[in-house]
Amino acid sequence: MDNRLLTVFVVVLVSFALLGTSSAASTGVASIRLNNTHATFYLNTSEVFAYNVTLYNGTAGETYLGIGPSSALIANGIYTGLTPATGTPPWSGTLYVKVLDNATAGNYTIPIGAVGADPSTHGIAVLYMSVLPYAKPVTTTTTVKTTTTIPSNSVTTSVLPTTTVLTTATTSIAAVTTQTMPLSTTELYTIVSVIAIIVVVITAIYWWNKKRW
Repeated sequence: MDNRLLTVFVVVLVSFALLGTSSAASTGVASIRLNNTHATFYLNTSEVFAYNVTLYNGTAGETYLGIGPSSALIANGIYTGLTPATGTPPWSGTLYVKVLDNATAGNYTIPIGAVGADPSTHGIAVLYMSVLPYAKPVTTTTTVKTTTTIPSNSVTTSVLPTTTVLTTATTSIAAVTTQTMPLSTTELYTIVSVIAIIVVVITAIYWWNKKRW
């Protein structure tokens, strides 16, 4: 079915081109390209595709774009549109495709051709699309809420009975060793003189007391 529709559209497109050649000279040939040629649709969804029309050869002239056959697409719940649908190559535009919620599921071809005074019959762009028999699933996002517990500033102090443990401490005193400092000659002489003076004084006191008695 899709191939037959595409064939019918090509025949109509060529017919328009031949009519254009009878009224105007062939000054140029245009080419149309879609940025995406395959798409999958859910029910009740739409999408926009970019297209570009360029000059294939010759001199550019006013060019018209057509989608066909649109009546068959509308009968199956598919609507299309081109913005803009006319211009002088090169130019860019968009193809709008809308799939209704009661559209017929299946595979479809959407041919887009350029006709005009050039005539522009070189390029025919085709969008191959599939319509699924159900709507787009709803994506559920789960948000996990994190609860942070802030500790209270109040502090509860529990008083426990105090147990005193007496321990016996053993103190070990290390022996202190005193080192004997050697006496110099001067210090020895002074000590001996002091001792001699003390002896003389004591002896004199003794004899003096003895004479008194």
